[in-house]
Amino acid sequence: MTATDQFRQVGIVHRDSIKPSPANDSVYRPPQPDDADIQALAASMIEVGVLEPLTITRDGFILSGHRRYCASGVAGIAELPVIVEEITSDSPDFMNRLVTHNKQRVKSIAEVAAEAVVEVSAADAHRDLQQYRVQRSNAAFKATPMELGHRRFRSEISPQKADFLRAAIEVLERLRDFWPVSVRTVHYQLLNDPPLRNTTRRLPYANDENSSKDLSNLLTIARFEGLVPFEAIHDPTRPVTTWNVHRGAGDFVRAEVKGFLRGYWRDLLQSQPDHIEVVGEKSTLTPIIEPVCMDYTTPLTIGRGYCSVPPRKAIHDRFRKSGKRRLVLVVLSDHDPDGEQIATSFARSMRDDFAIPSTQIAGVRAALSRDQVHAMKLPPSDLPAKAGSSGYRAYVEAFGPRVYELEAVPPVDLQRLLREAIESVLDLDAFKEEQRREREDALELDVQRQKALAAMRL
Repeated sequence: MTATDQFRQVGIVHRDSIKPSPANDSVYRPPQPDDADIQALAASMIEVGVLEPLTITRDGFILSGHRRYCASGVAGIAELPVIVEEITSDSPDFMNRLVTHNKQRVKSIAEVAAEAVVEVSAADAHRDLQQYRVQRSNAAFKATPMELGHRRFRSEISPQKADFLRAAIEVLERLRDFWPVSVRTVHYQLLNDPPLRNTTRRLPYANDENSSKDLSNLLTIARFEGLVPFEAIHDPTRPVTTWNVHRGAGDFVRAEVKGFLRGYWRDLLQSQPDHIEVVGEKSTLTPIIEPVCMDYTTPLTIGRGYCSVPPRKAIHDRFRKSGKRRLVLVVLSDHDPDGEQIATSFARSMRDDFAIPSTQIAGVRAALSRDQVHAMKLPPSDLPAKAGSSGYRAYVEAFGPRVYELEAVPPVDLQRLLREAIESVLDLDAFKEEQRREREDALELDVQRQKALAAMRL
């Protein structure tokens, strides 16, 4: 039996004998194996089979069923039911027939418009579709493109920097549980066992600006060369905003069902007599501080120095809403003139600006104190205390000109210090009781979730 004879039969055909129509991609979005809808369709095929036959031409090209064909590949199904139409892929009427077979599809606005172009003139469909795409692109893109100039290529990492790179990668591997980390955090960890920045020139890594810049450049090149994962390093001083969008209602419903009754957080501090908040000076440390705050459900405010009015007002509002007797601020700041002031002045400014009585506010410093600096033998910053700081003179008189940054603290130790500070102001028995009740809540919610999902399947 020839391939043509086989296709003239209405029945089962091997998947390898069927070909997606290239013209389909000029009208509709091509189905992708990793698309959530395709994955769901493949799962259904594995369970109940291919319920609706594909419609194909006499020479084996798909008129209707590109999504079913794609899903069958994901499902590993080799034999597919087909209906053969008396038409070939090179027929002048092929495009019209293709669109007719897909009238029932849920389509995007762009696909509907592309269909309309095909139906206006089947003979000129391809040309008209191309013109439509150009028009749509031109309509959407009204800006004047910038002149990019000549292409520039980043320098490669020289063999002389191999030891330097190896040491930086070893630090990142040790910090993997805290990814993404800042370059500054890697810098301080390298100071524990300084490598050579350049083996030929015998330049040792040091606690100075040149070494820090050299590390930043090295890690930038290493990420583009695939030697260091992009997700290992972040720069929280340049935030990015994206939106949780979906390709269609089906994708959204699946995501909602998967997360149904799974977003529960019990307020583990509701039984505490005090309202507790954590304030951090450095946004670069958020990935390290945030998991600890999550464990205790303590709000976290990153001040990046002195907090502006809106974050402080939000802290005040949460405190008043809590109805608790006292606001307790757990502060993390550098050991420098500004950091020393933040630890005490933040609570003072909250008291004064929002008329909170002194008996209803308290500040606790989790880090970084001079005793902690000595105990952990932290290296000083490569820059001395800022002479322009309002607390410069008092700081230098008390501690000298050297300053110490939070990034110098190993992440495990910083988390430990924060946990100790939070627990020092907690009623631990009440906290543990809330944890126990959260576990009970989670069990009950899972039972209710299963009941709801079962009802939805009816």
